[in-house]
Amino acid sequence: MSNPNEERNIIEKLCMFCLNKLRINRYKKHWNDLEYIDLFTMLKNKVLKLKEAINSKKTPEEVWKEAADVANFCAMIADNYEKENR
Repeated sequence: MSNPNEERNIIEKLCMFCLNKLRINRYKKHWNDLEYIDLFTMLKNKVLKLKEAINSKKTPEEVWKEAADVANFCAMIADNYEKENR
Protein backbone atom coordinates (compact mmCIF):
# COMPACT_ATOMS: atom_id res chain seq x y z
CA MET A 1 0.00 0.00 0.00
CA SER A 2 1.31 3.44 -0.89
CA ASN A 3 1.66 6.39 1.39
CA PRO A 4 1.01 10.08 0.58
CA ASN A 5 4.72 10.78 -0.05
CA GLU A 6 5.02 7.92 -2.52
CA GLU A 7 1.83 9.03 -4.25
CA ARG A 8 3.03 12.63 -4.53
CA ASN A 9 6.46 11.51 -5.79
CA ILE A 10 5.06 9.30 -8.53
CA ILE A 11 2.62 11.96 -9.71
CA GLU A 12 5.32 14.65 -9.69
CA LYS A 13 7.64 12.41 -11.68
CA LEU A 14 4.92 11.56 -14.18
CA CYS A 15 4.01 15.26 -14.51
CA MET A 16 7.62 16.12 -15.28
CA PHE A 17 7.72 13.55 -18.09
CA CYS A 18 4.25 14.58 -19.34
CA LEU A 19 5.20 18.25 -19.57
CA ASN A 20 8.42 17.40 -21.37
CA LYS A 21 6.56 15.28 -23.94
CA LEU A 22 3.99 18.05 -24.48
CA ARG A 23 6.74 20.61 -25.04
CA ILE A 24 8.55 18.36 -27.50
CA ASN A 25 5.34 17.87 -29.50
CA ARG A 26 4.05 21.46 -29.50
CA TYR A 27 4.44 21.66 -33.26
CA LYS A 28 1.74 19.00 -33.77
CA LYS A 29 -1.98 19.61 -34.23
CA HIS A 30 -3.68 20.66 -30.97
CA TRP A 31 -5.84 18.00 -29.33
CA ASN A 32 -8.85 20.33 -29.39
CA ASP A 33 -8.76 19.94 -33.17
CA LEU A 34 -8.79 16.14 -33.11
CA GLU A 35 -11.80 13.82 -33.10
CA TYR A 36 -12.25 11.33 -30.27
CA ILE A 37 -11.70 8.40 -32.63
CA ASP A 38 -8.31 9.84 -33.58
CA LEU A 39 -7.35 10.45 -29.95
CA PHE A 40 -8.38 6.93 -28.96
CA THR A 41 -6.42 5.46 -31.88
CA MET A 42 -3.35 7.43 -30.81
CA LEU A 43 -3.88 6.36 -27.19
CA LYS A 44 -4.05 2.71 -28.27
CA ASN A 45 -0.79 3.11 -30.20
CA LYS A 46 0.87 4.75 -27.20
CA VAL A 47 -0.23 1.89 -24.93
CA LEU A 48 1.31 -0.57 -27.40
CA LYS A 49 4.56 1.43 -27.42
CA LEU A 50 4.60 1.36 -23.61
CA LYS A 51 4.11 -2.40 -23.66
CA GLU A 52 6.87 -2.75 -26.24
CA ALA A 53 9.25 -0.63 -24.14
CA ILE A 54 8.64 -2.89 -21.16
CA ASN A 55 8.89 -6.11 -23.14
CA SER A 56 12.13 -5.04 -24.80
CA LYS A 57 13.60 -4.03 -21.44
CA LYS A 58 14.13 -0.36 -22.30
CA THR A 59 15.58 1.92 -19.66
CA PRO A 60 13.29 3.11 -16.86
CA GLU A 61 13.48 6.63 -18.35
CA GLU A 62 12.20 5.34 -21.70
CA VAL A 63 9.34 3.55 -19.96
CA TRP A 64 8.47 6.76 -18.08
CA LYS A 65 8.43 8.64 -21.41
CA GLU A 66 6.04 6.13 -22.92
CA ALA A 67 3.87 6.18 -19.80
CA ALA A 68 3.77 9.97 -20.05
CA ASP A 69 2.49 9.71 -23.62
CA VAL A 70 -0.31 7.43 -22.43
CA ALA A 71 -1.18 9.80 -19.59
CA ASN A 72 -1.13 12.81 -21.91
CA PHE A 73 -3.57 11.24 -24.34
CA CYS A 74 -5.89 10.29 -21.48
CA ALA A 75 -5.76 13.90 -20.30
CA MET A 76 -6.42 15.22 -23.81
CA ILE A 77 -9.52 13.05 -24.12
CA ALA A 78 -10.78 14.16 -20.70
CA ASP A 79 -10.02 17.81 -21.49
CA ASN A 80 -11.96 17.70 -24.76
CA TYR A 81 -14.86 15.96 -23.03
CA GLU A 82 -14.95 18.53 -20.23
CA LYS A 83 -14.91 21.44 -22.70
CA GLU A 84 -17.81 19.91 -24.63
CA ASN A 85 -19.87 19.22 -21.51
CA ARG A 86 -19.63 22.42 -19.49
